[in-house]
Amino acid sequence: MNAYVVQTDLQVLGTGECFPSLMLDSEELVARFRDNLGFESAPLAKRIAKTMGIEERRLVRDLAEPREKPRDNESNPDLAAGAVHQALGEAQIDAQALQYLIGHTASPHTFIPPNVSWVADRLGYGGPYGEFRQACTGFANALVMSNGLLSVSGEAPVAIVGSETGSVFCDLGNLDADRGQFVNAVQMGDGSAAVILKRANGDDTSRIELVFFGQLKTGAVPGFTMSEGASGDPALERRTLHFDHDFNSVRSEGPELFARGLATLKQLDIDINAMDWIIPHQANGRIDQVMEEALGIPREKVIVDANVTGNLGSAAIWVSFHRLRTSDRIKRGDRVLVLGAEATKYMFGGFIYQH
Repeated sequence: MNAYVVQTDLQVLGTGECFPSLMLDSEELVARFRDNLGFESAPLAKRIAKTMGIEERRLVRDLAEPREKPRDNESNPDLAAGAVHQALGEAQIDAQALQYLIGHTASPHTFIPPNVSWVADRLGYGGPYGEFRQACTGFANALVMSNGLLSVSGEAPVAIVGSETGSVFCDLGNLDADRGQFVNAVQMGDGSAAVILKRANGDDTSRIELVFFGQLKTGAVPGFTMSEGASGDPALERRTLHFDHDFNSVRSEGPELFARGLATLKQLDIDINAMDWIIPHQANGRIDQVMEEALGIPREKVIVDANVTGNLGSAAIWVSFHRLRTSDRIKRGDRVLVLGAEATKYMFGGFIYQH
């Protein structure tokens, strides 16, 4: 087994989410591309959105220019702090009660200082913090770190927040020629979600029982990278960061990431069929169909949120976890399997939760 697996006993005290104000359905998204950017492939964009099952998403930018900053009060740290604040509200504690604040994101407000430092500022949190520069499996490493902290350092809780504002790193200046940017612009959304954890005691419900994380292989060519590239403006003698997306490789390799997660659990003699709910990474709005066809998981068990959020990267798992956990669908005693899949260097991870 090439995955790290740890038995945990973490109680979930609260969860929360925070999204930017602008919601665009696919028709409105393509209209802004066309009207503001001279985009000429509107029919193709609509077909891609339909194929991916993404009907709407929320964005921190207006799509009025090829490159834009987030709107005021809707930066990555703003969304992250909003999600933590909501989770603290359910937990009925103040930020100062936390022993640690952990963030994970692939689209930070600044690379140095870390994104989470700005989150701490907005929360008025004066304690220690740490950050993973990781996308769709950041939640798994954050849980491993949290479990270690809570195993040795008493009763004070830990907060984890996943947050993405990837639309800011999408260069819309050449959508017709750059299919990677084109697919990113159609599928991605912005948002954040958080969870508050403590060490479980006695008969506490709402527990995370097991966490795992691994990779498919070393030396893999990344399916998704953030790299330096020309700004696109000859008058600007600088380089800008943007996402590069090898979507054909992601499409071919992605299902194996979920399969490897299931194989890890099988080696632990965990019966997947005994799970009441499955939360896979929300790569698209048809993830239930993908899970059923590729892995034989009944689609009625599979949680789907990407149809109304887009692909939220590092925030996706916590958003779906929060929405299921606070819905009337889940019942006390239900068990939830979370399966993360990250195409940056083909990593997988997950956890088991009992409500």
